[in-house]
Amino acid sequence: MQFPILLSRATVENSQKYFEKTHKNTYNFVLSFVEVIIVVASYTMLTLATMKNVILIAIFLLSVNVMVDAYEYCKDETLKKICRPGKMHLECGAPELSTDYECQRMAPLLPITKKVKRFLLDLHNGWRDKVASGNEIGGKEGKTFQIATRMRELIWDNELNFLASNQGFKGKQDIASVFDVMLEILMPAYETKSSVPDPTSMAANCTSQLFGSRAQKFIRLIQERLSRMGCAYGFGYNCTHSPGRYYRYCNYFVCNYDFDNKPFEIIYQPGTEAASDCAHWGAQPSKQWPHLCTNTGEIFKYVSISPDHPFGLG
Repeated sequence: MQFPILLSRATVENSQKYFEKTHKNTYNFVLSFVEVIIVVASYTMLTLATMKNVILIAIFLLSVNVMVDAYEYCKDETLKKICRPGKMHLECGAPELSTDYECQRMAPLLPITKKVKRFLLDLHNGWRDKVASGNEIGGKEGKTFQIATRMRELIWDNELNFLASNQGFKGKQDIASVFDVMLEILMPAYETKSSVPDPTSMAANCTSQLFGSRAQKFIRLIQERLSRMGCAYGFGYNCTHSPGRYYRYCNYFVCNYDFDNKPFEIIYQPGTEAASDCAHWGAQPSKQWPHLCTNTGEIFKYVSISPDHPFGLG
C-alpha cells in the first residue's frame, strides 16, 4: 500500500442542523486519523439545549500498488514501495492528523456490524450505479454523465477498517442516529458532482482543472479503479475548540478508500452500454447493481502513465 501526503482540508463550522435524538444511551467512540484517502470527521457538539454540527473534512491519498501484511508496513523495503520518498506510514511513527476540536475523553469504537457495512456499501454502490447508468445529472448546466462500461462494485476491506480504527476511542450510540451522521457527512462529497465542468467529457481524463476542483470529492467516489473501502466511527466528549467554546460530545467518522484519481489519468471508461466491459476485470455484470461489474476481490497493481513517477503525476 502507498500512503502519500495530505491533499486538502476544509472545515465547515456551526451548521444549522440539529438532532432531536438524545444521547442518553450514547456509546463513547474514538477513532484514529490514519493515512487514508478520505478522512471525514463529523463533530456533533451538544450544548445544554441544542446540538450543533461541526464538520472536518481532511483528504488523503491511499493507492493500493502493493498488498502487504500489516506487520510489514515499517520495513525499509516495504516503505519504498508504498510511500513517496520522504514520507512515512502512520503505523511507523508518521505524525497524526490534528483536529480542530480536541476531546478530553475517548471511548471504544462503534462495532462495524454487517448492518453498518451494508449501509455504507449500498450507499456508495448506489451512487456508482447511478453514474454508471448514464442517467445521473451533474455540472452547472445539468448534463448527464457518460455511461461507464467497467465500473465495479465496492467491497468491504477489513484492513482499511483496521487502519481507520487502530488508534481510536470507543463507545455507544443509537444506531439510527449513527446512520444519520454518516449520511450527513458523505452526501456533500457526492453532491460536489454539480461542480464538474462538463459531465459529458470528463470520464476518460482527469484533467488538472478537474483534479483541483471542488468536484474531486465526487470523482474520487466514481473512480473505476476504486474497489475497496473500510470505515470507522468514534465518539468523544468534553470537546474544546478554543477558550470559551466547549461542547459535550464529538462524533468522528473516517472512511478509507484503496484508490484515488491521478491527474491526466482515466476516471472511468466511457461507452454506450453500462457494464459491457466487465471482462477487463475478469468479472461479470452485477445482479444487484445492473450498471456495475461484480468485484472478484482480485488486486490489480497500479501502473503509472509515467515511468519516472511510479506513484502517478499527482
